[in-house]
Amino acid sequence: MCSRIENQAGDAIRHIGTNAIPCLLRWIRYDPPPWKATWYQTLAPLVRRLNPNWELRDKDDDRAASAMAAFQTLGPAAAGAVEALGRLSNAHHFPRFQADGKKKHPKFG
Repeated sequence: MCSRIENQAGDAIRHIGTNAIPCLLRWIRYDPPPWKATWYQTLAPLVRRLNPNWELRDKDDDRAASAMAAFQTLGPAAAGAVEALGRLSNAHHFPRFQADGKKKHPKFG
């Protein structure tokens, strides 16, 4: 089931093509505020204790991660966004990923 959904998502991104780049750039900028990470880290164990199948997720963080995957799907077609992505990754206001590629904030949930 998951691979079918991933295939459909990949097909949709390829169909939209480079028209998706402005939205992807906006989504990828998301950086959760510190309070949100603390909130999820505190609540997640409580929620899992109630029901192990429940999971708290930050939808904006998931969208940002999906935007990164969408750039991979677009491949060379997204070459026009390389400069913008480089500026984002080097900007002090974009701490989503550190230079070593590790996430600054833990994955929520």
